[in-house]
Amino acid sequence: APYYKAMRGEKYLYHDPDCTGATEGTPRWMIGVIKPDVTKDQDLDGDGLCNYIAGIESKYTGHPPTRGDWTMMCAGNYQLQFLILLEVTTTGTLTTTMIGARTTQLTTTRAPVFNAPKSVTLSGACA
Repeated sequence: APYYKAMRGEKYLYHDPDCTGATEGTPRWMIGVIKPDVTKDQDLDGDGLCNYIAGIESKYTGHPPTRGDWTMMCAGNYQLQFLILLEVTTTGTLTTTMIGARTTQLTTTRAPVFNAPKSVTLSGACA
C-alpha cells in the first residue's frame, strides 16, 4: 500500500492491516505522527496501539477512500468526521487541507495516488 508524508512536520497517511499488532485487528487507513515501517506486516507505527489523528476502516490498500466517516481526534476526543479526498491534477504530491487552523501537505513517498501522479485535497476535518 502507498503511504504519504506531510511536506512539513511529521504526519503520515497510510494503510495498516492491524494497528494493534494482535493479528485480529481491523485494517484501516490512518493519519498518524509516527512514520510507518513498510517492512512490517501489521502495526506499522510499532506502538502496539491504534492511536492516530484520523482513521477509517478499509481492507482496500490501493489508495485511501475518496469519501467517508473517519474517526478523528478533535479537541481531545475521537469523533466521526465526514472527510472527502478530491483529486487534483498536478505533480506527484498529495495535499491535505484541514478546515480550521491546521493545514498539512502530504507528498507521495512510495507510490502515486490513484495510479497517476496527482494531488488530493482532504476536506471536512475538525478545527
